[in-house]
Amino acid sequence: MKIKIIHALLLVLILPLTGCISIVGSLISPPLKVELAHTPLIDMKKIADELNPQTISVGEVIDARKKKTIGSYQGPMSQGIVTKVELANDPSVVLREAVIDGIKKSGFLTPDGTQSAPDAQMNISGRIDSIKVFTQSRGFLKSDDTYAQVLIDFEIMGKSNNKVNFDILGEFIVEKTGNQIYGAQSGEYVDKAINDAVRKLLANEKFLGFLIK
Repeated sequence: MKIKIIHALLLVLILPLTGCISIVGSLISPPLKVELAHTPLIDMKKIADELNPQTISVGEVIDARKKKTIGSYQGPMSQGIVTKVELANDPSVVLREAVIDGIKKSGFLTPDGTQSAPDAQMNISGRIDSIKVFTQSRGFLKSDDTYAQVLIDFEIMGKSNNKVNFDILGEFIVEKTGNQIYGAQSGEYVDKAINDAVRKLLANEKFLGFLIK
């Protein structure tokens, strides 16, 4: 009987302490802020040429995400504490840089630092709807892959005010990461996913057809 009473008293003492540990753990684990910077696009296909110059202006680019967390991870020694990952800077700035970089390397002209040009064949604006970085297992006892996905709504406006939208999913995959913590590399992965979205836009047949018109 005494043993049961002692056991019950121990539970009363231990349970509040475990609750305090979890609360303290959450307090000492603020969101991980990762830097996002544009890296130059490579292997871009030339669409326009010097004999047939075309100007494309880049308009407003916004970050329309309601949720700023891009992912979360749990370290091997975290004792159950989950760390959320957020971007330290504005992804719309990086997207705009990537669009301008892609336009130039595709052979087009674009005015730097302005939102419109009177001689532009079209204007490109963009809206970031979501950014996700997550791991996905290949199966039982197999390694995980890390995915970075960016959903962007590009709006193309022509000289005659004809408009078309492109919802493009930019993606970057790191294969076989196993138990590696992806948190610190998230900014690099998101940048590569943004570049992928820009490449997909400039290679889209509907986009190219719209440009010819």
